[in-house]
Amino acid sequence: MKTTFEKKNELIASLKNWVKTTNDPFIGDLENFNGNTAWIKFIKNDFEYYINADTKREGIIEFIKNHDNGNVWKVIKNNRGNYKKVTNGINGKAIKYLYFYSAVSKDGLELV
Repeated sequence: MKTTFEKKNELIASLKNWVKTTNDPFIGDLENFNGNTAWIKFIKNDFEYYINADTKREGIIEFIKNHDNGNVWKVIKNNRGNYKKVTNGINGKAIKYLYFYSAVSKDGLELV
């Protein structure tokens, strides 16, 4: 499914389809690619975001659920203290097993 999206609804529809039609534990092909490989790209307002190949099914399911509940997509601090991690977790918290990032570090909390 290595691809690029420019609309949230298309990205979410593709993720839902992946959950529905596969039992794969990871979004990417970890037998042939490194886990840090940008597997799915999302472009909005000329900014690039990516979901890494090692993102787990559980993280994708939580992200979809939060999206369907109307949670806002945000860029928050990653484990290195840079604003690069994308989430729609409750109260802006990171989602376990979701490796979704901004390609460039942001200056602070940003809505996607």
